[in-house]
Amino acid sequence: MENIISKHEARHIMAAKGREREYDALVHRMLPGLVEEWVSQGLEVSIEHCFIRINGACSLKISCISPAGEESHTVLLNGDAALFPIFCCGQLKTVVTSKRLNLTLSQLVKDSAIRLHHRLKASNDAGLAAPQTSAAA
Repeated sequence: MENIISKHEARHIMAAKGREREYDALVHRMLPGLVEEWVSQGLEVSIEHCFIRINGACSLKISCISPAGEESHTVLLNGDAALFPIFCCGQLKTVVTSKRLNLTLSQLVKDSAIRLHHRLKASNDAGLAAPQTSAAA
């Protein structure tokens, strides 16, 4: 079961693994930069992030939310040094180094936004194509 935790608790967990520098870089430089990039690109989704604990593991969860649904990506933070496994829908998507984390997260969120946009468009198109019924007799 996943529990939302504070950024301070997440930092404490990372510090216990000797990864507080990576945590600080993630929270104070990378995430603000990514959010600014996503906003400037006009992604048509709401993007939320939080820190979670799943079975003792500390992770960063980034969710893309639109009227068509939600896609979430979870980055395991307290695993092996300098490696970040990234999960989508509970499945391991990739494992990246800290140098590739920024680019990979950016692309995953962009891809999710595109999929959600297409899903919403298809849903809207299907609604327009549905036969109209009249209540008049």
